[in-house]
Amino acid sequence: MFEKGWRDIFNQKSSKIAKVLHDLEAYIKQTWPKLHLRLLSDEYLSMESTFTSQVITLYIYDAPLDIATRIFELFLLDGAQVIVDLIAGLIDIQYSKIMHLEELELMTYLRKEIITDVFSSFTFK
Repeated sequence: MFEKGWRDIFNQKSSKIAKVLHDLEAYIKQTWPKLHLRLLSDEYLSMESTFTSQVITLYIYDAPLDIATRIFELFLLDGAQVIVDLIAGLIDIQYSKIMHLEELELMTYLRKEIITDVFSSFTFK
């Protein structure tokens, strides 16, 4: 936690969370401008409300055990960039579905369902 600066996730200012969310938002804005506008314009959605728990938990609670283990191993090797890359990859795979969802359904999908939706179509060995 010290080596990767992950203890900053739990400080009072949550500076690490803010940095990771800022990086994620910048990537979304550059890669999917229409999605970025939707996230900003929807009263239910924000980067913080949608992705904070995924940044803190690395999707560990929502992913199947074998996937959660791989995510955690990558995090230990590469740090916070892994979660930005993971979320971006999930969005990329499910972009058309995401753009058809509305309000709370969209937030729920991005927070909880997207990871199982994507990884249920893959098999890993």
